[in-house]
Amino acid sequence: MTRMSTKVALLGLALLTAGGCISQGQYDSLALKERKSQEQIIDLKEQIASKQAEIDALRAAGPATDPNQAALIAKLEADRIALQAALDAARDGLRGAADIQLAGPLPAALDQALMQLAANNPELMEYDSRRGMVKLRSDLTFALGSTEINANGQSALVKLAGIINSEIASRYGVRIVGHTDNVPVTNATNVRRFGDNWGLSAFRAIAVKEIFTKSQVSPSRLEIAGRGEFQPIVANGPKGSEGNRRVEIFLFPMAGAGPVASGPEVAPIPVNPAKAGEDPAQFK
Repeated sequence: MTRMSTKVALLGLALLTAGGCISQGQYDSLALKERKSQEQIIDLKEQIASKQAEIDALRAAGPATDPNQAALIAKLEADRIALQAALDAARDGLRGAADIQLAGPLPAALDQALMQLAANNPELMEYDSRRGMVKLRSDLTFALGSTEINANGQSALVKLAGIINSEIASRYGVRIVGHTDNVPVTNATNVRRFGDNWGLSAFRAIAVKEIFTKSQVSPSRLEIAGRGEFQPIVANGPKGSEGNRRVEIFLFPMAGAGPVASGPEVAPIPVNPAKAGEDPAQFK
């Protein structure tokens, strides 16, 4: 698959849903908002890079003794700051699109089961009770620079699938969202396979989906999305950020589902995740 065809295919993957988790109208509105935000982010980043290149070129030409040159640099810097503010707002908008489908806290028994699973695996995952979201640390879930889920990650995801399959969770859909840092994919093999960070994040979401379907989670409850580098939660450094390399798994009420079922809490089995010591950037 070429780089361009990978990007085109992954735009579809980023909006893919396996079934009627939310109404079609709601889904279409959410997908449109998400796509527009992603396109705006790309455009704004290109504009910021262009302004910075102009500023660097003017400064490289020598001291700004010409008042007109100094005024031009000042204007370019003001434009760049305004574009950065617009970029931050667009990223907030994309984050809001991801959260729009969430509807309040999960039932107490389900919330407690997810909380306990995360507490038993603190190096591998975190649980956000407010958002009904389990966050997996990519560095401890996947082989570096790939979509292969390691043994500890698979074990934890199977246990998470057991919770998802419980009666108390039966009316909830599952949205799996992959994220990367801003270090570009440069490894030749990975460029052919994924194209870019968008591709890597989408295929990691698919890998988690495959574990769930093999664990008998109904495909009609599953959605996947890849957001690449465009929703950072911490600042990226020269080698990106471990905090931004993650997979988020949201539980949300399915449209048309009946009342919440009552059921016993699920007791997850502890998992001891392996620690990764390599530099992830070298694998991308």
